[in-house]
Amino acid sequence: MLASMLHLEWGLPKDATEFRREEDRQALAVLGGKALHAGFLDSIYRRDAESGKPIYRRLKEILGQETVQETQLVKEIAQYLAGVLQEGTYHHTFVPLGLGGHVDHLITHAAIRLVMERRTDTQFHFYEDLPYAISDAPEGERMIGKRQYFCTQSEGSSQKYNAMAKYVSQIKSVRYPGGIDIDAIVRYGMDFENKPGVFAERVWYPMG
Repeated sequence: MLASMLHLEWGLPKDATEFRREEDRQALAVLGGKALHAGFLDSIYRRDAESGKPIYRRLKEILGQETVQETQLVKEIAQYLAGVLQEGTYHHTFVPLGLGGHVDHLITHAAIRLVMERRTDTQFHFYEDLPYAISDAPEGERMIGKRQYFCTQSEGSSQKYNAMAKYVSQIKSVRYPGGIDIDAIVRYGMDFENKPGVFAERVWYPMG
């Protein structure tokens, strides 16, 4: 099973989801944020409702995708997100652009598109998924009608690094050579501004 194989590769305990949630909480604490975990299953845990078999059996079925197949899940997530926005006052909402073609990112992107059709009281911003943005430039249909800007923070490279370092099960290491290279992400963010210590992320927003 793909999930079990990846758990071993990541060095995660049996309750892997709670371990990852704790990584979220610790990373967001560095940034002054707060986690809200919705309870939807990641791709590697989802099963077909009729057969009970995993929907995704190989990693290549999760990454590098272009379309979303789980339309019912998209609707459920859209309903949940609409409820979250309804309950609070959010002037700005940041969502993944879907670079890299990770199915979960694409599903979230598709869900927020449905929400956007019904809400005009918040400005939606699409951030470039890292580390995928390093090698996957934004293009195509999803970029139509969007304008870019750069979100910068003085001395932000160290804060960004410290936050990403909390995801110990995902970052590149001697134990996990296939992990995310956070040094490459920091370099990528600093290249936008070309100023020491200043980290920038490119964000897109709909025009009109």
